[in-house]
Amino acid sequence: MIAINQIQYFNNKVKECNELNNKLQKLIEENQNLIEKEWNERNSQEIAIFFGYTLKCKKSKISQYNEIIKEKKID
Repeated sequence: MIAINQIQYFNNKVKECNELNNKLQKLIEENQNLIEKEWNERNSQEIAIFFGYTLKCKKSKISQYNEIIKEKKID
């Protein structure tokens, strides 16, 4: 009887883990969609500033990034 209770207990824990995993996957997907949506709304200057800030560049380099982004139509 104890073994059956333990099996049921662990089975319930596995179900809980699966439910949490499914919720986490859904949140990850929603977050990714939100990031993509917000990123797509940025213009070339904002993207260049982001790159410059991330790469710790000077203003002249940021301007170069901006021109490249405009030229390649990345925004």
